[in-house]
Amino acid sequence: MHRLFDLIRGNDWWYSKIPPLLAFAYLNLLLQPLPPLEAYTRLAAFLSWAIGFAAYAHVINDWTDIGEDRRAGKKNRMAPFSRQKRAAILGITIVVSLAPWALVPLDARAWILLAFDYFIPIVYSVPPLRVKERGVLSVFADAGVAHVVPTLLVFAIFANGRNLETVTVFAMFVAGIWALFVGARNFLLGQIWDVENDTRAGVNTFTRAVGVERVRQWITRFIFPIEVCALLALGISVVAVLPWLLAVILAALFFDVVKCKSLWRIPYNPAPRTGEQYVPPHDLYQVWLPLVCAGALAIQNIGYAPLLVLQIILFYPDMERRKILPAAVACTRLGARRVLRKQ
Repeated sequence: MHRLFDLIRGNDWWYSKIPPLLAFAYLNLLLQPLPPLEAYTRLAAFLSWAIGFAAYAHVINDWTDIGEDRRAGKKNRMAPFSRQKRAAILGITIVVSLAPWALVPLDARAWILLAFDYFIPIVYSVPPLRVKERGVLSVFADAGVAHVVPTLLVFAIFANGRNLETVTVFAMFVAGIWALFVGARNFLLGQIWDVENDTRAGVNTFTRAVGVERVRQWITRFIFPIEVCALLALGISVVAVLPWLLAVILAALFFDVVKCKSLWRIPYNPAPRTGEQYVPPHDLYQVWLPLVCAGALAIQNIGYAPLLVLQIILFYPDMERRKILPAAVACTRLGARRVLRKQ
């Protein structure tokens, strides 16, 4: 299982991209409830699709990057296989991702988004277009395939053919904007962290063309502020129905700043120079948001209690790695001491 997880580059997406999508799925169920059995069915189908599709996109990317990775001295999961085996692996990912929708019906909106999402990785990676080497287009293409389209697809899947209520439509719109800027920041950070390998391989990335420090400035001054504003707008958009969501977002953002500056004694840096540094506020996106939304579902309907347990089990390794609970306790104690000192 570990070898399979590594083959499809599971560590690149399971703990980072899947939890925010699940958070939006839970948010959908809070805004427009479904019977628990139908919700579980759609969640299982969505997870199967997400795993298969993420593998599909990474297999295509690795297959078309074999030569560049060899020049850069990087590991490439597809390099050891023959063309026939690569094609077979790609075919399996397509079957795994599409098979659930033979059992769970989708409406036209969802099928259009699905078709678009399967098309982007081909345009992104495969010559002659190979958008990943075409400047700013690469930023939008990657953000689209990894974040924006999957986020919109979640709303379409859980609409289940129903007309979306006004609050859900606005939440979907704001979530799409948030996903665009989160995706752009993550993509650019990946290029910043990989710039040495890209230089050795002779890959003309957007970050190499513009310059690492200039890209970091753009992230800090423009991309990240818009990302946070979109997240706050999401909380505001549902405040009449879910007033606690905005409070959770504000508390988590504040907690992230305190954790960095007072607990870890490091700068609050949305554009760290290396991948070993913490990227704020990923604890909110990847742990707190899906966890709180799953908990709210369980409170709203006891039939969703197993969902909260599954959320913790499936993503506990990342929670443990991030030391979520110890950090929360430490920051709470730190805050309490400061309040007592002022008194």
